[in-house]
Amino acid sequence: SGMFIGNVQCWGATEKLHIILICLKAYSGVGLTTEKLTMKGEEIKLRRNPLLFLYIIMGSKIDKNEILKIVTEAAKLYKSNLCYNDVLFVYKTENEYDYIEVTFKPENFLHLTGLNYLSHKHSAKDFLNKCYKNRIRIEDFEVKNGSYYYYKFDIIITLMNIYKNARMIGDYNNNRVNLLVDKLTGGACGFMGMKLIDNYKYCPAAIIKDDIRQNVNHCNSIIAILKKHYRDAYYTDVTYCKKLISIDEIVRNINLKNDIIRLKHN
Repeated sequence: SGMFIGNVQCWGATEKLHIILICLKAYSGVGLTTEKLTMKGEEIKLRRNPLLFLYIIMGSKIDKNEILKIVTEAAKLYKSNLCYNDVLFVYKTENEYDYIEVTFKPENFLHLTGLNYLSHKHSAKDFLNKCYKNRIRIEDFEVKNGSYYYYKFDIIITLMNIYKNARMIGDYNNNRVNLLVDKLTGGACGFMGMKLIDNYKYCPAAIIKDDIRQNVNHCNSIIAILKKHYRDAYYTDVTYCKKLISIDEIVRNINLKNDIIRLKHN
């Protein structure tokens, strides 16, 4: 048997689900010999191949003990890098500077992991604290239905440093059924989805392992990232600034455009 499947690692959850369904049909022996799909402009031909089926099903999943290790490490990074902080992502459109401000709260972490917390007595905030203190057990959580959720754990550690490593941003193009966000920021290997709260204010709502450029209407380059404690009035910590770009120029242009967020550069 033969197959042409393209680059599996670049596909999103929807594409993998289609492949799995076709493999199930083929592997069950219902008479399917060849099936064609078009995904992201690429024609994909599948023939009866149980190895492909096993790769997609088994290769997508990781053990709960491994998930536990990843989540506890991510919790420590979230607490030290993001929790109770505002992060300002500044980017340039064709004619002007623009930005979004994202507030990271303790309760956001659980949603980013894609896990179900099985405790009825404790909150999402408690989940973060238990992970941070290495008190979470595998009996305390379950992975949501669908292999899609397993892919979060390949990228979640990297995205806990989004306050300094994000390089792209854009408006979400609504190409995923279960992703309810407004903005995406990240890079070619993965991104974080942000939900609009009010005006320029967002909260983190999702983590996806996929190329951000395939999931936005138009991809803009991030030129600066700034961070502050959510109670502080001014941004003073510049965590990233693109080469040949003056932070003073950024501050000047944003202040002229909008007074909702004031920046202070030392």
